[in-house]
Amino acid sequence: MDDELVAHALSLVLDDLRVCEWVTAEVDRRLNRKGPQDLEFWRTYTIVTNELLDAVRAKNEAN
Repeated sequence: MDDELVAHALSLVLDDLRVCEWVTAEVDRRLNRKGPQDLEFWRTYTIVTNELLDAVRAKNEAN
């Protein structure tokens, strides 16, 4: 698969407001708090985003 196409598709998904809102809600749930968006928040945000991407990748490979 073309690397540029994959990068473009990924940027579209991660820029989708619904995805951002879901990840933010998941981070708030895991941290058991709402805000502030500090270093711990962004570390957890990155972890949740990577988990989401791994899940999409696994589903894609399964099909």
